Amino acid sequence: LWSAISPDEPLSGRISPQWKRIGFQGTDPATDFRGMGLLGLQNLVYFAQHYPEQVRAMIQADRSYPFASSGINMTHLTLTKFLKVTEALIQQPAGPVWESPMLLFFARARDKVAFEEVYCQIFLLFDALWQHQAAGYMDFSTIITTIEREFDRLLSRLPLTIDQFRVWVQQEVILSVV
Repeated sequence: LWSAISPDEPLSGRISPQWKRIGFQGTDPATDFRGMGLLGLQNLVYFAQHYPEQVRAMIQADRSYPFASSGINMTHLTLTKFLKVTEALIQQPAGPVWESPMLLFFARARDKVAFEEVYCQIFLLFDALWQHQAAGYMDFSTIITTIEREFDRLLSRLPLTIDQFRVWVQQEVILSVV
């Protein structure tokens, strides 16, 4: 993660104050992942590797939200709000409880990085809304509610591919709010 975000600056160690500069709560980033585990880390790495200019701009702009911690929250949002994944769901057999619009989209899209790409679009929309609304920490839940509404609207149109979904997010959602 560090080398994807700051390729020209060596990391002084796994535990380092440098992590705080990219939005971890402390010097040991492992403590921030306890809620989302490896998936939270994988999403941040994917985002940094596939959207490097946007990620660096988000960090360098010194937004009033912590980048890494917010990214971990976007993983949680993608799982719980859009995929409707809960511990109870994991224990359920296949059936109507598994029919979230996002899960159905993933099945239609048949793309190995569908989850990661949706995560990136959620995070890019989060950042665009944050900037547009000149948001502060107390606005976090309002922005998440807007993201949920916009993604539900797009998913109801039944996108067939990740590329189509990405274009819709960029053209219809992000450009309409900025």
